[in-house]
Amino acid sequence: LPWAVPVVLLVLAAEYHASWVTGGLMTAFAAGALAGSLSYAWRPVGRRRPERVVLWGLLATAIPLSMVPWTGHPVPTATLFAAAGFCTGPLFSALLASRERHAPAAVRTQIFTLGAGLKSTFAAAGAGAAGAPSGLGATPLMLGAAACQAVAAALALALLTGRHIGPTGS
Repeated sequence: LPWAVPVVLLVLAAEYHASWVTGGLMTAFAAGALAGSLSYAWRPVGRRRPERVVLWGLLATAIPLSMVPWTGHPVPTATLFAAAGFCTGPLFSALLASRERHAPAAVRTQIFTLGAGLKSTFAAAGAGAAGAPSGLGATPLMLGAAACQAVAAALALALLTGRHIGPTGS
């Protein structure tokens, strides 16, 4: 789940005047992720290059999240959260497959442990950082979460292709 989304869910619940939205949208995301994971387990596209699935999963997750501010109602928002979750299922499965494939056997456990720790740490830090601008409403927070997914995809693309990002590179 992208970093700011737990905070966004609270703001959305207030904006929609529906307390069920917080848990309902989290459930929609989780159900989508389960469906995406099962789909990927059944037919693991990109099996030979799972890191590409990670890249596309990041970008594909950003798309429905970026559309949330324009729904105006909890039901289409839940559909978008389920779609984002569906994209996250294969993303996470492929991320684990990539780690398994590229981590040297002697340090594989440490890499998996460090990856899990970093994910938890950055998710908590991101949710904390999202709390400060939460008074601005759900739109900037949701767009920020989607933008972070897109930036992560751009970084993944740069790492996969060996391109440099910034004024000195492409």
